[in-house]
Amino acid sequence: MRRAIAALALLCIGCKPVEVPPGLAGATIERAWLEDYEWVALGVVGGGLDGRAWLYAEGSDGVLYEQYVEIRGGLAGFAVEVTFASEEHLELDLPPAPITGDDLFSRYRGSFEAFVVGFGFASLHLKNEHGVEIDDDGLAFFMGISVSAAWMQLVPAEPPPEPDTAETGDSAPLDETGDSGPADETGDSAQGGTGLADG
Repeated sequence: MRRAIAALALLCIGCKPVEVPPGLAGATIERAWLEDYEWVALGVVGGGLDGRAWLYAEGSDGVLYEQYVEIRGGLAGFAVEVTFASEEHLELDLPPAPITGDDLFSRYRGSFEAFVVGFGFASLHLKNEHGVEIDDDGLAFFMGISVSAAWMQLVPAEPPPEPDTAETGDSAPLDETGDSGPADETGDSAQGGTGLADG
């Protein structure tokens, strides 16, 4: 019963509409890909997909759109799954007919297969109603044995904050501390040799 409720909750999350930035939503797209793409699958006889990536989309007018996205999805089928996978670059297969940026964010459906013990093979083969396809075949890590139906959605999100690179007090430039200032900025050394020479 709990598994059924969890699966239903995942499906309800996937039905929520996403808000695509207006400029990207209305643009005619000729090419799209994901970078710094990673996801985690977790479940037993069904489960969830969670991840993140940068989506790049090239418009027919030559404009390049960049959008950070969260990956949300689910699995339904035979699975014993704790799997992590990532790729530097994943091209999206676009249909021959023109599509808009908004079409990239429709829910994708398809299959998930994995055989991973320590490391191994995992694949996602997904397609949305506009004909956009995600074919992800590659290495995965941890543990997973799965043949499942799957769905996934790209959700626009705020990127995580960049690491703080501000200098700490210990690493302040030496010439900003009293002890390490130039000799001609201290009281004793500014007058030292010159005073005696004049006398």
